[in-house]
Amino acid sequence: MLNPNPPIRFQGRIGKNPKPCETGLMESLAIVVMVIFIGLIVISLVTILIAVLARRKKVKFWVAMVFNVFTGLLAAWGISVAWVLGLIPFLGLVISSIILTWPRRKKDSVTLVPDDFD
Repeated sequence: MLNPNPPIRFQGRIGKNPKPCETGLMESLAIVVMVIFIGLIVISLVTILIAVLARRKKVKFWVAMVFNVFTGLLAAWGISVAWVLGLIPFLGLVISSIILTWPRRKKDSVTLVPDDFD
């Protein structure tokens, strides 16, 4: 049979007013941090995808730059909170910036060769 009055666990010193453990609060905090971390990963991946699409001219260049600015602000916020939170958006920002600013290949490269050497 189930005990209707489960024992209360206490944390800290046993004194006049011991505090009961609040394990539910810590678990919900861990879930919030996990959701924030997964959200930052998703935003970083979307930024890289937008940069690739802008490189292939499927999306306008300024849209990719706006996503880069947004990711940079998230990276700055994450770094101010904890390095671990800021690292993922920072890497996404670096990768998408490299994709956007890398020089394009010349498909029709024309080499000028003089007709005769005088």
